[in-house]
Order: sequence, then structure tokens, then C-alpha cells
Amino acid sequence: MTDTLTTERICASGHDDKLHARLWQPIAAPVRGCIIVVHGLGEHGARYKPVADAVAGDGWAMFAADLRGHGLSPGRRGHVSSYRRLLEDIQAMRESVADLLPAAPQVLLGHSMGGNLASNYVLRSAEFAGAIAPPIGLVLSAPMFLPAQPPNRTQIMAAWLTGYFVPWLTIRAPVDTSRLTRNEAVVRSLRSDPLVHRRLSLYLGTQLLAQGRYALDEAARIDLSTLVIHGEADPVTSHRASESFAIRAGDNVEFVVFPEMLHELFHETDASIVYDTLRRWLRNRIENHLRLKE
Repeated sequence: MTDTLTTERICASGHDDKLHARLWQPIAAPVRGCIIVVHGLGEHGARYKPVADAVAGDGWAMFAADLRGHGLSPGRRGHVSSYRRLLEDIQAMRESVADLLPAAPQVLLGHSMGGNLASNYVLRSAEFAGAIAPPIGLVLSAPMFLPAQPPNRTQIMAAWLTGYFVPWLTIRAPVDTSRLTRNEAVVRSLRSDPLVHRRLSLYLGTQLLAQGRYALDEAARIDLSTLVIHGEADPVTSHRASESFAIRAGDNVEFVVFPEMLHELFHETDASIVYDTLRRWLRNRIENHLRLKE
């Protein structure tokens, strides 16, 4: 594990407001690529410092912005005016990294809600104009394609109608912090972290359901090398849906399930296994990328 140098900065979002972001760069290794983090619901980018440290030895920098309505970024907690605006924010993150590290190939890493967003960004990448080279890889950690206990059609319709008429209405997300990870120290830090929240607007909730379904239906169009990782005991998002996504996407996607692990794979008691899997995949990805450039 290699220490990283952290730089706090403001990331342009393409709108009137700005997203707070941080860039970690390896101290003892030259930068070979940059991982762009799209975090999960209620959390923030600073929580990915351990991941940055774990991959820095292989020359990976990491850029993590707080999504709007999260962390130190502006916006009502747990709400967004449109789903597309979140995808535009991913584009803005990529443009910021291209300015900061123009020679570094990019990999998107989305966790939970961020996995929903990152996969939909890749599926809709043609909609975003720009001269940035496409990412060379996609990592989805416990992506929110479907909840672990999916609602029935009646519940979905009721939620959608309510979200349509009062999209701004915010509820407390039904997630028990103690069931996110078996690491009790992480659970305590989550509960004491003033930047972590459990709020979710009905609009964002129904959009995540709809767009998760869209990503599953369109998975065969994923033409990007992808790693999907999931805990088999995840009580929040469905590891079966992740497996279905990988099967539908075909040979481009590698699916790895970790028995007994819960939702926060990078913060589990035995997270070293997860980091080993991530580093192996990243090494293969950058080697293939460099081979294609020759």
C-alpha cells in the first residue's frame, strides 16, 4: 500500500454551481491512469481514500467529487432536479481530470447508486459531446440495479406517482448502517460523520429504480471492459441483478461475488481480497490499453 498526496479542489459541473472534489496522486509512483469515483447515496468522495491508497502503488491516481446534494457539494440533501444532470456531472468530472492529468487514461468506478449512474453514463456516452478520450474501463461495486428486496409493481407505481406529483418530498432511506459492513469501526465512523446522510427524494428514488432497470435491459450494449463486484450477503442491492447484468453484457464484463460480504466492499473486515481483485483487473486493463496504443 502506497501513501497518496491529496489535493482539494472545486470541480466545474457545467451549471451555475460547483462540485467539491479531491484528487489523490501516488507519491512514490508515476501516474499511469486515473480512477474517477462516483459514490453511493448519502456518502461522499472522501470515504474512498483507502481505495486510493490501495491502488497508488500501481500508479493510479483517484478523483472523487461529492455529487450534488452530498458531502461538501451544494444542493438539497438526497435530491436532484434531474437524473440527467447527475450524468452531466460525471462528464464534468471527466473533463476536470482531463485538464489535470491529460495523459492519464480514465477508469470510472461507481459504488451502489454510483454504479447505477456510471453504467448509465457509459450507455449514454454518445450524448455527451467533448474531445475527451473514452474511459478504458468501468468498475461497478454493489451497483444499484435492483434493491435486494425489489418492490412489487403496485409499490413501484405508487412510488412513481407520488414522485411525479411531489418529486421534492424527501424520506429517510431504509438502510440500517450496521448492515452496510461487518467492520464495526467503519459503522461507528459512518454514524459520526457529519457529511453522511440518509435522505432520499422520491424523484431520485424512483429514477434509480427506473434507470437501474434500463441498465439491465441495455447491458448487451456495454462495449467497455467492466469489473462488477458484489457481496453475496448484501442487504441493500441485489447481487443477482449484478450477475444478470454481467451475463447480458457478455465477454466484456467480469463478475466477482464475495461470500458473506455486505454492501460496503471496500470497507469490509476482509477488504484486502476486494483490493487484490481490483488491482489485478486494473493491471490487466492498463496493460491491454498500452498494448493497443503500440
